[in-house]
Amino acid sequence: MTCKYPWSSIYVDNDNGKFNVKPCCRASNSVGTADSIEEIYDHPALQQIRDTFSSGATPDVCSACVDKREHSRRDPVFKGDVGIVDWDIRTDHVCNLKCAMCNPYQSSKWHEDLDIYQEYFKDTTTPRRPPNWDYILKHTRNTARRIYLAGGEPFYSKQVLNFLAQLSKYPWNCANTQIEIQTNGVSLNNATFLLLQRFAKVHFCMSVDATEEVNHIIRFPTDWATFLDNYNQFKRINNNQMLFSVTVQAMNLPVLDTLVETFPEDRFILNQLNYPDILHINSLKPSVIQQVQRTTKLEQVKNMCDDYTYNAQGNAQLQKYLQDLDSQRNTRSAEFVPWVYL
Repeated sequence: MTCKYPWSSIYVDNDNGKFNVKPCCRASNSVGTADSIEEIYDHPALQQIRDTFSSGATPDVCSACVDKREHSRRDPVFKGDVGIVDWDIRTDHVCNLKCAMCNPYQSSKWHEDLDIYQEYFKDTTTPRRPPNWDYILKHTRNTARRIYLAGGEPFYSKQVLNFLAQLSKYPWNCANTQIEIQTNGVSLNNATFLLLQRFAKVHFCMSVDATEEVNHIIRFPTDWATFLDNYNQFKRINNNQMLFSVTVQAMNLPVLDTLVETFPEDRFILNQLNYPDILHINSLKPSVIQQVQRTTKLEQVKNMCDDYTYNAQGNAQLQKYLQDLDSQRNTRSAEFVPWVYL
């Protein structure tokens, strides 16, 4: 089976001055690095992936996606196109939230709590750098069929909003480019809403992990009323159905059914958290997992619980981590996520 993405798409993620080279976001890992966006498409590792597909085989980094045929749902967007028509852009680290499972590399807001982060985690705190937006505009105007933007938070980034404003000056892009935006849902204002309406094809995926106070603690400092107001505005553009992305973890596992039931007309993607380890569902006590297994109606959640292995050290570290965040952020995790403390 052949995937069109190594030929038609480009993945843009500037990691400490180097660009990660991947055939698409679903690849299991990077296959190299490049010094500039220009070097990504012709990188020898990507050419090897194309050659492997052309020979009838499947590259190792693509095997999970191809085996599930997950990419096929998007293939028709690119049928018949030549060259790069699909852009997957990880914009920068500018963000207005400091989610409990995030980090200073991906969120500028997390630098306010850098001391807590460095106490528990040893990975890089160097911020993700923004890409060359002039280059991207030059190579997407009048050609891009799809542009996916993720952050940070795209709606909180002046560079992203300026790029969309510049792109909206091209009638071809306004009519033909599908704009897809991953957003935390609490940064929309009227000017941005009007800007988005210049494009005929706009889709959103909202990141949410629970409702009300639980989501406030996880995706701090999300205000639930603001989230709902923006959700309703997004749906006006999004054909009256929203796509939600959920990070399944210790802090929200028992309330996922409540979240899904709150938005019965919408779709959910449930992504199990793998890092940081202390937020994995393995950090919950066995009694919590057993209760979720008995009550959940979500088959994917049941499957995640089937793979559970209790991590007592993770449980102790998670409690201390949340208590430190509570002290810094004036939150009350023991009250709103009590299953962590059982």
